[in-house]
Amino acid sequence: MEKVMWQLTFEFLKNPFFLGVIIIGILWVIFYKKIIGKIGELDVSHELNKLPSNKYSIINNAMLYDENGKSHQIDHIVFSKFGIFVIETKNFEGLIKGNKYDKQWIQILGKTKNDFYNPIHQNYGHIKVLEEKLNIKENKFISIVCFSDKAKLKITGNGNVTNTRNLVSKIINEYTETIIQEDINDLMKKIEALQDKSFNRNFNHVNNIKKSLNKNPSEDKICPKCGGRLIERKGKYGDFLGCYNYPKCRYTEKLDEK
Repeated sequence: MEKVMWQLTFEFLKNPFFLGVIIIGILWVIFYKKIIGKIGELDVSHELNKLPSNKYSIINNAMLYDENGKSHQIDHIVFSKFGIFVIETKNFEGLIKGNKYDKQWIQILGKTKNDFYNPIHQNYGHIKVLEEKLNIKENKFISIVCFSDKAKLKITGNGNVTNTRNLVSKIINEYTETIIQEDINDLMKKIEALQDKSFNRNFNHVNNIKKSLNKNPSEDKICPKCGGRLIERKGKYGDFLGCYNYPKCRYTEKLDEK
């Protein structure tokens, strides 16, 4: 009986169709998170294409490097005279809870809870590198975190967080004042020229992230907002950790939180 089962299994595996299904299944398991993330980015790209092309210009999936050589993968940049919208996409499901100022947010799926890095802080780092490259003040950039329509959002602190279905109306209806005087096409071309478009850019970006996460605790702490180095400073109420990039970045942290 066992021999028959092995023969049937062998014949099954020889079938190109079933072998293909198995390979696809294995790849799905390995790259599940990356695939889901890309699907979310495509959904948002599709929505952004609904913006009037005579008023808005879009770059999707930009890869830039800051002055320290750190890579920044920016999901979507929308250029307009109403501001430069920097959009971080999260294709998450379930209940999303957090505060604008929290370091970690929570995703609740049934009885399962998952912590993840505050995407508002993540997007702030993207804005800082764009500010550096375009030489435009931070207040000209508008940070938006966009979650899947399958996510229920419970975010406090006015963090400018929305679902995919509301993204376009948010951009068009909430931002109507002209704040960008520079030529929008020139700004867009500048970013396109600075992009890393190499084949292995995503691989290098992932490695940079892993290096940051595996950093020796005795080494310098990194600012969660802009990626700068945190240093000890003296203040009115005692010593604290402040961002090296102050006053551009005003992130602070208590010393006892080290």
